[in-house]
Amino acid sequence: MRFFSFSSGLALLAAALLAGCCANNTCDCQDELEDAIQLRFKTSDTTSTRPTGFRLAELDTIRIVRYRLNSTATDTVVRTRRKGEADKALVISPETPFNPNSSARPGIYRFAVLLTSGSRRRPQVRQRFELRDIQLRGRIEPDGCCTCYENTSKTASLLVFPLGPNAPASEPIPINLDQVIELTRP
Repeated sequence: MRFFSFSSGLALLAAALLAGCCANNTCDCQDELEDAIQLRFKTSDTTSTRPTGFRLAELDTIRIVRYRLNSTATDTVVRTRRKGEADKALVISPETPFNPNSSARPGIYRFAVLLTSGSRRRPQVRQRFELRDIQLRGRIEPDGCCTCYENTSKTASLLVFPLGPNAPASEPIPINLDQVIELTRP
């Protein structure tokens, strides 16, 4: 018969207690938005001679087009907004607004955000924004019983396309995606 030493028995007891503790814990990492891109449209300053904000009627139908890098594949999602939702942030993440079963991170795509008319067959584009060169970096952070994801860097380039058939896009604007990006009228 083999006997355990006091220290090895104490180690086994501690491991058993910790395992029991972890089984009863609920991990609340709150990491759903770690790799998310959050955009908000400016809704103030809509009546000046050169307004920088968007009228509520211009924000009622938003089309988000996702282009997979090195591919011709695209996905489009249409978001219609009610009057009270105009200043709510638009979130692009692995879970939303595209298929939540897709675990693809936004960094393998470029996105076009289009303010359009509500017409389904021939929507008129009122304004176009593009997010390109999305770079996401993060790490897994173990903390006792929980393992959570933490983003360490989120950057992209924003291109703004002014209205008009021959109007050139802006130069790419480097942006830090750690905060909500406010989009304004060019």
